[in-house]
Amino acid sequence: MDSLVSRRGRRKIGVERSCRRRIEAAKTAVSHEGHIASS
Repeated sequence: MDSLVSRRGRRKIGVERSCRRRIEAAKTAVSHEGHIASS
């Protein structure tokens, strides 16, 4: 049972990391668009 719980926890961590990566990518994309628009 312990292995099952740890697997779920690792999955949650992986999902959170992927979500953060998407958010960071979106932020960088927006900032790049802003730089292009300002220039």
